[in-house]
Amino acid sequence: GRMEDTYTIPLLSGQPPAPSAPPGVQAASSAKVWMHWVTPILTTASSKQQLEPNDLMQLDPELEPTACGAELRDAWKKELQHALNRNRTPSLLRAASAVFYKEYAFLGAVKFVHDGLGFVGPFLLKALVDWIAAPMPLPPQPPLPPPPFSPPWPEDAAALTEPSQALAQD
Repeated sequence: GRMEDTYTIPLLSGQPPAPSAPPGVQAASSAKVWMHWVTPILTTASSKQQLEPNDLMQLDPELEPTACGAELRDAWKKELQHALNRNRTPSLLRAASAVFYKEYAFLGAVKFVHDGLGFVGPFLLKALVDWIAAPMPLPPQPPLPPPPFSPPWPEDAAALTEPSQALAQD
């Protein structure tokens, strides 16, 4: 068959892709996120002292250097034509961004979120530690009721503080 027929996505097969299959083509979307496709490579790498070229996965045909180079060459030709038509200097950066902007825009957004969380993380951690370390205010307590009976000691408590006066009264 055709090249497209050799790279099919196994739906719910439960089996990891063969080590020779490109990870971006055969892996399901959850396997792409959690990188389950790398397990066969790591297993092979841990069992051998020296990897051979046959042990590695094939590259996705869209990512082969010849395919990427052809896309960039076509974009450069278009950029040269646009530069001639608009009387400006051609830009290789403009041509490369026309080809690869989707991948790098996504990676840039992920990097921006990562750096933002790395910057905000210590502030959030400090706020959490301050919140945990702060003493909790006690709920208001109702006033204590008065005692139900009068105390058994005399009203003049000063008489009890002076032992010589208490003995002199006897």
